Amino acid sequence: MSAAIQSEELHLNYGPAASETRRKNKGRRQRPRLEWYQHRYEQTTTAKLERYAKDPKCKLQAQAQAITKIISETNDRLQAEALRAYSAVDMNTDGTILTFSSAMRGPDAKAWLEAHGEEIVRLIEQGCGTFMRRSEVPKGKIVTYYNPQVKIKMKNGKLVKRVRGAVGGDRLTYDGPTSALVAALETIRLLLNAIVTEGASMMCIDIKDYYLGTPLAEPEYMSVSLKHIPLDIQLKYNLKELAHNGSVVMRLGTTVYGLKSADDYHKTD
Repeated sequence: MSAAIQSEELHLNYGPAASETRRKNKGRRQRPRLEWYQHRYEQTTTAKLERYAKDPKCKLQAQAQAITKIISETNDRLQAEALRAYSAVDMNTDGTILTFSSAMRGPDAKAWLEAHGEEIVRLIEQGCGTFMRRSEVPKGKIVTYYNPQVKIKMKNGKLVKRVRGAVGGDRLTYDGPTSALVAALETIRLLLNAIVTEGASMMCIDIKDYYLGTPLAEPEYMSVSLKHIPLDIQLKYNLKELAHNGSVVMRLGTTVYGLKSADDYHKTD
């Protein structure tokens, strides 16, 4: 672009030929044009509160700042809870993986203990296990450890703490198959194709107790610490009389979570 053309444009835009308003606005930072969705947000109550909170001349600045702070903290908390609820791995507040041990050391230890107590009762009432003295365990049998698994689930729009009692199956001897039978990919494709072409309906079912209840050929044994069992459940099953060195043994007569043989028993049951 030549110098003459540049000078002419400057003359028309900001020179004597330009309007007084144009000359006045020269050098000012112009507000960028807003998109349609930005215009809608500008009209919301949240946007107005944010403007009031930043305006030192506004009489309601202090109140607006307090409200926007509450809104921001609430949104951050809800977002973090949603991420934990829908994530494959639950996390602690410090970013580490949530385990039963860390849950019992955390701020929600009381709620986790209550959820664990419900799981203990469920295992007993469904006939999976019974408490016994350690001296009653047959000679030669391994008493493995107890390894409960924790999970934060979203149920009916609310976050629910869930505990599943799992046995330390890595210490038990088992040489059989450990994989479960699943549908082949071709079978799934045929099923979906039949649903689409025939206008059929499809339903999925969650079998909550899939790994519970199948009788074992020989019972297994695991040790459960009393400090992780609520007091009311200890009294209900008289566990202090059965305990030894702060732990009580549970005899497992059926499959439970963590057993290597659980999948094989379900295939042959």
